[in-house]
Amino acid sequence: MIDYSEDPKEEGEEKEEVPVEGLGLRLYQLGLIRYKSDVKIWIRVIIKLIVALFIMWVGLVVSTTLYYGALWDPFTHNLDVGIANRDRGVQTPSGAIINFGGLVSNALVTLRTEDDDEQFFHWRILEDDEDDDYIESVRHKDNWATLLFPANYSAVIWQSLRTPKRLPYDNPVLVTVNQGRQSTTADIVTNTLRRLLNGISNNVGKSILNGVFGPVDVATTNPSVFVDPIYPEYDILYPVKNNGANFSSYMGIIIIWIQSILGVNIVQNSTSNLLGTAPQPPQRET
Repeated sequence: MIDYSEDPKEEGEEKEEVPVEGLGLRLYQLGLIRYKSDVKIWIRVIIKLIVALFIMWVGLVVSTTLYYGALWDPFTHNLDVGIANRDRGVQTPSGAIINFGGLVSNALVTLRTEDDDEQFFHWRILEDDEDDDYIESVRHKDNWATLLFPANYSAVIWQSLRTPKRLPYDNPVLVTVNQGRQSTTADIVTNTLRRLLNGISNNVGKSILNGVFGPVDVATTNPSVFVDPIYPEYDILYPVKNNGANFSSYMGIIIIWIQSILGVNIVQNSTSNLLGTAPQPPQRET
């Protein structure tokens, strides 16, 4: 291996060109190095660049995971969903009490999947009170969603079946969902609850039409009572469309911009010994 000559130490003494081999020879042919000290500088620059690229990669992965992880990594097991049944029921002429809110609540709670250990929903029965605890439990992230059956829920259905005049049917199950907590999971919860209630609604509608809850006058009853008696009405807390629907693309550009600035600064600091620093303005003598 060819020995590199040392750089002159004396001030004013000119440096002599020296031959090199291997990587040094290639850099010498490109006109990038002429002296032994140049090789050492290039080695330091390459090491610094490798470290800088690694730091930038780690920063990009961490920042992307922290922000976008909330969008594409939804929770899919044992999601807490509260049920607040305030339905007081209705008494039939025969003296029986019908409580459609309790009927739907029991149907939801007893629904099971093939794997009993990993349920999609973990149902929580909330206290029957008149305040807004069912909303606060979603706002404070105790539940992903809550279902509220109003006090007159059964009465509205019963009145629709017994009124001789066809009336509009307006009797929703009030569902509160916190979309801002995690938009993907909230959308999954919303769609799943809609499908569950739709399935129960079909069974209840057939039972009403078959006279399970008493005789029915089809001619004077709103068809909605038979077709879709149990349907949800959603109250979305912190909706994404109002709180950053397009923020993900904006945030991605910001992350790339910050990483680019960081990379430029690291490269400049790493190559300052090789390329030299900008000349400083002369100092005035006082």
